[in-house]
Amino acid sequence: MKYYLYNEGKTEEEVRKFISEYEKGVRIPASRYMRILKHVPKNTYALDYGCGWGQFSKFMREKGCKVDGIDLSQNAINIANLVYSGDENLKFEVKNIREIKDEKYDVVVSNEVIEHTHNPGNYVKECNRVLRDGGILIISLPNIITPKFFLSTLVYNHEKFKKLNRDMLNDYDKAHHHIQAWDPETFCRFLSTLGFEYIDHEFMEGLPFPYCNYWRFGSKIPLLKNLSYTMMFKMKKMKFVEIKNCD
Repeated sequence: MKYYLYNEGKTEEEVRKFISEYEKGVRIPASRYMRILKHVPKNTYALDYGCGWGQFSKFMREKGCKVDGIDLSQNAINIANLVYSGDENLKFEVKNIREIKDEKYDVVVSNEVIEHTHNPGNYVKECNRVLRDGGILIISLPNIITPKFFLSTLVYNHEKFKKLNRDMLNDYDKAHHHIQAWDPETFCRFLSTLGFEYIDHEFMEGLPFPYCNYWRFGSKIPLLKNLSYTMMFKMKKMKFVEIKNCD
């Protein structure tokens, strides 16, 4: 079986080593993974929707959760099964969420996926459908209310938009390109229209600026933390809301 990391072919040993180092790097308390993990209830049945290589699924399993990780990438699932196989309560497979029966899970987690979807309303509707009544949705995504977003917008002109258009027409990659964007207020409103009640939210990963790393200290300042790169919402399922493809 072939494995790929960032489009480079790797051996099983190389994959195991890389994932081990990656996992160590995201286990620090300040990491996005750990800050989101604290919102996952212990000993629940959880779906990791868009699980990638499976690290967050593994972290939930360590909290006593039974976890199903699904992804549309066969390569990602191959890596997850290579590294984390052997636990009957931690399963990974290539599966569309539409194949899952109604009201199966206590928790659905979606980390940095919805910004890649063409139909975010249907995406969240499916999260709702597979949740039991009173179940928890934990969803993280980029926050557009950031210095990087505003400053980058100032320099966009006719030529830059033409280049962006050409790039997307010719080289669009669903796994890497963001095609949706939200500010916190609009995203909370969006989730609310789909049957969810607000529980909590967090901003994390620091303040992004163009052409430089995140200013992580800024996320510790009360007046600035809402400008952090990533936001997470924790919501409770109150009812199922049906929407159509053209809604």
